[in-house]
Amino acid sequence: MSRRPTGRSLLAAALLLAASAAAQIGPRARPAAAHVLIAAGRQTLWIARIEHDMTVLFRRPAAGTFDLGRPINQPAARLATLGEDGLVCLPTGELYRYLDTHARPVRERAVPGHRPPVDLLGHDDRIYALIVPPPPAPPDADLTTRPEPLRLGRLRPGTLTVTTRPAVIRARRPLVIVSDGTAWGLLFAAPAGIEQTLAAGPPPKLWVVGDRVLVFSAVADQAVRLSVRARSDATWRETGIFTAPGLRGFWPVDFAGVPALVVAQAGPQ
Repeated sequence: MSRRPTGRSLLAAALLLAASAAAQIGPRARPAAAHVLIAAGRQTLWIARIEHDMTVLFRRPAAGTFDLGRPINQPAARLATLGEDGLVCLPTGELYRYLDTHARPVRERAVPGHRPPVDLLGHDDRIYALIVPPPPAPPDADLTTRPEPLRLGRLRPGTLTVTTRPAVIRARRPLVIVSDGTAWGLLFAAPAGIEQTLAAGPPPKLWVVGDRVLVFSAVADQAVRLSVRARSDATWRETGIFTAPGLRGFWPVDFAGVPALVVAQAGPQ
């Protein structure tokens, strides 16, 4: 008896399918500038092919083939899923939800800061993002070039519901934020030291298990650090370091409800 893929995310399978999928959705010889983004739900694989400042978004159900693709007249900066729907974030932070039909996409609340987040994650009807606040403007900065301040709402205690109007947030560390569909709210500051991993190496990744937020971050090119924080916790807890010499990338995934980490390492020289 055949068994269909299960688990909240098929990202591991998506990674393995990337090469063959790219061949199916475009010509064999492509300019080096072309690249793809991959995300998956329980039964749906999404691939965004970006080339020449344009995107074509492809969808494939677990038991089926790729559709003809949906053109987007901007390059996708991030791709995630919310249930079986695709989430596309543009370079401006604009966020669109693509349904499993060819209906027009639903416009979600734009990611604060007018730029894409470091990472984007959909989970249980909520959208999570790891963002870098805009740098503080110099005192003598011209008003026309001064970056717009970051504005976020507050969450009702013990919930993921945004209950207040957005207020200016002054922060220097990256932040974990969440959208309930009506507004973005501040969850908490990211683990200390995350900003040091942004300049080089694979970017940090978000994951959610129950009421806990997980942040995976690179340790140079040798390991992956896991930090965990429940919504009721006052601080982050570092719960493990996974050794991976020659680290090239990493992706948290879910196999039938069991969290796992897929790691890409450099091969022997």
